[in-house]
Amino acid sequence: MTALRMSMEITGITEQIKKLEAMDHTATEHLYAGMKQIVAIADKKVAADLSAIAQVNLSSMMAGIGGGMIALAPANPALPGKMIQHDTYVRGSYDVVGVVKSKSRRYMKMAQEGRTGGKFPPQSRMRKWVTTVMGITAKRDLQAVAGELGHAIARGGVRGAPTLEKSLEALRATIASIMKVHTDKLAEEMAVKGGPNGS
Repeated sequence: MTALRMSMEITGITEQIKKLEAMDHTATEHLYAGMKQIVAIADKKVAADLSAIAQVNLSSMMAGIGGGMIALAPANPALPGKMIQHDTYVRGSYDVVGVVKSKSRRYMKMAQEGRTGGKFPPQSRMRKWVTTVMGITAKRDLQAVAGELGHAIARGGVRGAPTLEKSLEALRATIASIMKVHTDKLAEEMAVKGGPNGS
């Protein structure tokens, strides 16, 4: 049996493909710029919200010293700004991805979900946390509060504060506005350059 081979040349198709590729590249640049702006704002919002919750939680825990302390997370107002980070990258040729994440998976999991009780945490870690976060340094008080906090965690676990989705939801209008600016710029640029059938 003889194989039939055929080739066809379409005039102008190469130029049209080049224009489409240029459009994809331009679209990616605009979307990347928009995404980079969005994740920087989201990073600050998430960190600020976690810090505010941590301040409230820390006050509640301090108030519970000596009678019914409940372990809450997050509870260190200084930590979210150091733990939350963001990144923007292009996956493949044109897929723009924006990420807001914690430097430590464990930190974000604890802040959002807490942990169950049953296991007594190491006292050395409790003492360090009480000194660093609560500011208690007197040896006798430090031992007592660290012990109380350890018992609270072993007894009732740590209550997390699932706020990440709320923080990002609060940015919905801002995100839409930023993307509109960049898609409008893209549309203007495409109109000037011309689409695949333009000049």
